[in-house]
Amino acid sequence: MVGEVLRRKREELGKDLREISETLKIKYSYLKALEEDDLKNLPAEVYVKAYLLSYAKLLGLDPDSVLKTYSNSQPPEPVAKTINITVSDEKKRNSFKYFFIPISISLVAIIIAATIFKHKPISETKVIAKTENIQRKIPENINTGSEVLQSLEIKAIEPTWLQIVSDNTNSQEMLIQPGETFKCQAKSSFSLKIGNAGGIRVFFNGKDIGKLGESGQVIRLNLPENGT
Repeated sequence: MVGEVLRRKREELGKDLREISETLKIKYSYLKALEEDDLKNLPAEVYVKAYLLSYAKLLGLDPDSVLKTYSNSQPPEPVAKTINITVSDEKKRNSFKYFFIPISISLVAIIIAATIFKHKPISETKVIAKTENIQRKIPENINTGSEVLQSLEIKAIEPTWLQIVSDNTNSQEMLIQPGETFKCQAKSSFSLKIGNAGGIRVFFNGKDIGKLGESGQVIRLNLPENGT
């Protein structure tokens, strides 16, 4: 279990758990619960992951390996049950019948219309064309000459756990410390899950998007907003 790995490493280094609590600004009871794998006395999972990453880094352990060990120890998500519905032959025949009724009506209407227009003089037939002006909204950072990527820059004020998904495909998790800066690019969009909304500043295409929330608040953020 991940708790035993953390405890053994701490004891090897001769570090006191309360001193670590002061250094990381994480409650002593939470660190103790981590070492004892006492999940019921821990906060939401997003905080647990942030604590594990901070604790592992302080002890000189590989944060990704510790997080993977934790994830593997969690119970698997329940598999959705598949229900097979069998349609009786009678219902199939009725469905087949009702499916062809509107098609038959449509074919009759097409034949009648074709007959009318076939015998109607061309001079009496008028075709009206309507032209509409369509105004398109040009997304920010679009260059018709060459591809321009969306850019994201994150500056940490407080320790903050992040999950960033680029273009709905590439996902990465990290713990960013005060003073650190993270930059990345995407073709179209970013989706962020932020474990400490008051702990970071986010710049999208070079523009500061402003206050995200309070310290300790967990939020989700899509950039550009509403996919526009």
